[in-house]
Amino acid sequence: MTAVAKTKGFFKYFFGTLKKGKFLLIKGIMVAILSAIISIISNLLGVYELTYLNAFLSLNYFASMIAFGVSQGTNIMVNQNISIKSRVEKSVKMGFELILILASVMTAILAIFPRFFMETITSFVPTDYTFYYIMCAYFFFSCLSGYLEDTLDQLNIFKLSFLSTSLSYIFVIIGFLLLYFIGSFMLNYIAIVYVLSGVLLFVLYYVVLLKRSGFNINVFKFVPISFTKKQWTILFSNFFAEVVWEVGYFATSIYLLRTSDMLFNTYSYLESVLDILNCFFMAYRVICAIEITRALGKDDFEKAKYHAKNLLLGVLVLYIFYAILSLALIYPIAIGVNDEYFLAMFYVLPCYVLIHLFRFFSWTMSSYLLRLGGKENLVMICCSVFYTIWCVMLCFITNYLPDNTYFVYFMIALPDIIFTVLYLIIYKHGKWLSNIQKDPNLFSNKIKCFIFDFDDTLYYNVSWKQWNKERNEWVRNHFSDYSDKEFTELLQNVLGTKRIDSGQDIVKLFLKTEGSSKAYNEWRYGKRIVLNEEGKKGEAIPKSELKKFRKQCQRLGGKMYIVSNSTKSDIRAFMEYYKIDHTFFEDILTNDFPENDITKEHLYREILEKNKLEPDEVMVIGNSYKTDILPAKKLKMHTFLCKNGFTYDEVVD
Repeated sequence: MTAVAKTKGFFKYFFGTLKKGKFLLIKGIMVAILSAIISIISNLLGVYELTYLNAFLSLNYFASMIAFGVSQGTNIMVNQNISIKSRVEKSVKMGFELILILASVMTAILAIFPRFFMETITSFVPTDYTFYYIMCAYFFFSCLSGYLEDTLDQLNIFKLSFLSTSLSYIFVIIGFLLLYFIGSFMLNYIAIVYVLSGVLLFVLYYVVLLKRSGFNINVFKFVPISFTKKQWTILFSNFFAEVVWEVGYFATSIYLLRTSDMLFNTYSYLESVLDILNCFFMAYRVICAIEITRALGKDDFEKAKYHAKNLLLGVLVLYIFYAILSLALIYPIAIGVNDEYFLAMFYVLPCYVLIHLFRFFSWTMSSYLLRLGGKENLVMICCSVFYTIWCVMLCFITNYLPDNTYFVYFMIALPDIIFTVLYLIIYKHGKWLSNIQKDPNLFSNKIKCFIFDFDDTLYYNVSWKQWNKERNEWVRNHFSDYSDKEFTELLQNVLGTKRIDSGQDIVKLFLKTEGSSKAYNEWRYGKRIVLNEEGKKGEAIPKSELKKFRKQCQRLGGKMYIVSNSTKSDIRAFMEYYKIDHTFFEDILTNDFPENDITKEHLYREILEKNKLEPDEVMVIGNSYKTDILPAKKLKMHTFLCKNGFTYDEVVD
């Protein structure tokens, strides 16, 4: 392991990371403060109304479940391909289409079965379902805005996201206050305010993504949902884990509600107030997540390990910060809000803070096990399923459990305690970090050998006008004994065309015309100056890109080759001119006319046999479908057809 994987200079990294996410941090603090204000205002409601409001807001966890689950999967794809604008745009659009479908289905289910969700699940019987139906609309827009918000965060658009979110929350507060001032405080009005805030937030995020993101993404300009098998795996595993975990989190609220209204409301109050401190953890984790994902997308595994290790150390530092400040500040904050809450804090807060010791680590490590794939990915999903089953079970056996605050919280924390120990065991044995490099979902971990065509591939944007003109003139002169009619018939018989379309067609003509190939090669050698001058008018693939290909080959014990229908002398001349490092390539293989046909299949076979490679371990990159790609496909190799250059990220995606 190289030095970069170590955690040298941790505190510089730690504060630098928080600085990168300063607007994300500010947004978290602002949202936490505004949420606390809304919570305090809502406490002025009657006990019945407050319980009803909290019950539905707990139900609204499903909105964040859907939004966050889909966005996590698509955001991995976004950040792995962040340098390719078209792929970022496509991933975001396809993710939005999925969230739109899921939000519509879930909203319809909520609207069709109101009694089941309120009476059966929450054990709450409202006198009027108008509020419920209005809040269903809020649920729908929460799904959409939640997805767009997380997308903006992953694109590092923290400032504008912060402004939009703050405006929406302020809108809710103003709505609450207006209801107080007019002397009519009714839940239906509150629901309307929430819906309007949800619509406002969605519109603001949409405009930011379209106008100010740098990607100009219009999510309503739909594209076909066409994820690859690998992408579906990433998306489904993240979505499934999030859905299962959120169901468990919702079940926790129901468990507390069935235990005691006071315990439930105290827990909800702590969730709101302590979000002020939670936002440091969230900002740090989001920035590290982006850094790790982008490093993985570039196959920079040592950098990914460096970020991962510093992430875990940072979580420990942030928990200590969280514990000290929450214990020191929560009691003064609670004074004057509610006397019963204040007394309950002495019992509830220490338990609540202790839970987060395990939650911080289990949330962090489980999140990146999902990102990395492999066996640990399955461990994470199994843990999520166990967590949910456990919490649902608690809801059904509440009446049989001791009515003790410490015991109630211990039962909630038990899965996270188990998971934290399990994840630390995985981490200690190196499975988590080593799996970064072994992720089977990464295509770059499958390709050991890259085969490049040369002309118009490793250098490109060459017009070849003068060369083609002289070549075509020479061909006609070479067949000067033929009349125009005979020459046309010759071309039709050999090529099936009336004109010479490319250099490959010339070679075909010569190979099938006795003695012509030798004459062509002699003429070409004599005209190499013209050939070289035309070839020098192009652009070469940057050395930095070729280094990425070589680094992958070295990591997997593979090699790089050039396979061309050009001559070795021409290839070496161009490599010298364009400063293409010949040491990057194991060998240069060329066709020797007329002994071989122009197909490269026999040269590809030679590389496979020499290196004992399977076809699916080889990637062929070329500009001609006929001579480069088709023979590779016949051998079941991976292929990439390039026009006007290529990048490493484009090829390995």
